[in-house]
Amino acid sequence: MNRAFLAAAAAGFTGLCGFAPVANAAANNPLIVWQGAATITALKGADCANTGFAVGDLVDSIYRPNLDPAEPVSGLSLISRRSAIWFFRSSGNNFMNGKGNYSGGYLSGRVTQRPNSQNSAVTGAYNLKITPATFTATTTQNVDIVGTFTHFYGWTNCTVTISGSYQRRP
Repeated sequence: MNRAFLAAAAAGFTGLCGFAPVANAAANNPLIVWQGAATITALKGADCANTGFAVGDLVDSIYRPNLDPAEPVSGLSLISRRSAIWFFRSSGNNFMNGKGNYSGGYLSGRVTQRPNSQNSAVTGAYNLKITPATFTATTTQNVDIVGTFTHFYGWTNCTVTISGSYQRRP
């Protein structure tokens, strides 16, 4: 129930905030995703204590690369039992492999924004290594993602490092 609630809340929340990418008539309908889990392997910066996360936390995660030009930019979500954060590549379609900028949002376990903030939007930079580096929707079953996101959970001085394994959703 927690996952269903957070997924529904996140979907409604992104629609209200107006920053969720919307797909055109994409070649892959429904959009193809890889689902799995990611471990938080490092939290660096004074603000990380405010996130409620700790090194070693395991979170559910969904990765959706941009497989077709008509699809929305690539995205990745991290969903814990009490909160969720999602990242969308700011532009382009390189699957989020390497360095780039993201925009996204977060939702606390009390269905609120980050404490002491009225701004639900999150922006920052990512540096990810995605293996394999290139893949297709029909032939790639497993994807590994290791890397960092700055401004984690909306905090300016917090960078998270994750390591995740994903399997293509049937």
